[in-house]
Amino acid sequence: MSIPVNPLESSNVGVIPLRQATTSDEQVISKEQQSQKNEVPDLILQLASSDSQARFEAVQLLAEKEKSEITAPLIEVIKSGDLCAAPCAMSIAGELKITEAIPELVKYLTSENPNLKLYSTVALANMQCEESVENLISYLDDSNPGIGGVRASEYLSKIKSEKIQPLLINTINGENHEARCNAIWTLGELALNEVTINEETVDSLIKCLEDKHGAVRRLAAEALGKIKSLKAAEALGKIFRGDNDPEVSWYAGCALVNIRAVESLEEISKSFGEDNPTDTRLNAIELMMKLMYPQDKFQFLLSATRDNDPKIRAFAGQEINKLINEQRRSSK
Repeated sequence: MSIPVNPLESSNVGVIPLRQATTSDEQVISKEQQSQKNEVPDLILQLASSDSQARFEAVQLLAEKEKSEITAPLIEVIKSGDLCAAPCAMSIAGELKITEAIPELVKYLTSENPNLKLYSTVALANMQCEESVENLISYLDDSNPGIGGVRASEYLSKIKSEKIQPLLINTINGENHEARCNAIWTLGELALNEVTINEETVDSLIKCLEDKHGAVRRLAAEALGKIKSLKAAEALGKIFRGDNDPEVSWYAGCALVNIRAVESLEEISKSFGEDNPTDTRLNAIELMMKLMYPQDKFQFLLSATRDNDPKIRAFAGQEINKLINEQRRSSK
């Protein structure tokens, strides 16, 4: 197993930067000497080296050892709080899911040293421990150079904890744009990971559909589609028909398709009315094709070929040809 010294794959954390090794003839040692150097006690000592490449090599080699052989020594290194060795040990513990290290890792979640705090948080997040949640929430705003908000979101989306949704709602109701966007995305991913999204959270996302920022509206629509919230169908329909951002409108329509309910088809059908812009009506046709029963599609498209808008008639004709070709292929 190959484990990066920096679990976030970022050179910004600072304490353990990675660099390309350089080798000279004088540095080549015998296999016997190398084997001795690869013993666990020596590798543990190497984690505290001032040479970043030496630390990197020690992490890689320790990660290949049996967990039973390295667990106790790594926990001792974590306890030490050494600014070079402890983050390395935390990285290994997190990636290999050494649960025996959890009590010591938790102690660093409030550390005044940002690197120890970050590495302990990520190690616990890799083990999906809810103790890491509050720190991960604080990282959603991209303020920590060692972990981006997107990566923090990814960790949060895999943790099943009741305290996540209230904290995400607070973030969504805050003022930091990046944090709000990352929080909304996290909620959608939690739903995909089979976490039940509560009504209060759904209400907050529906409210986001009216936000002044297009990115917030788009992400909220996408999240509601992943949640498959029937309650959101009407609000999504309004956005699909009336948002001034075509991308947001499209995501709202796709969310309605994901919800796959009678209400979804009704909301999209409203967008096909002739008082709507042509682009909205064309999108409505495309999305309705995803929701209609096969026997209803042809009849709907046939009526659309008699529409007053030439673009609608042309698009409906193209869709009819697609259906005919599909039927021919399936009958062979």
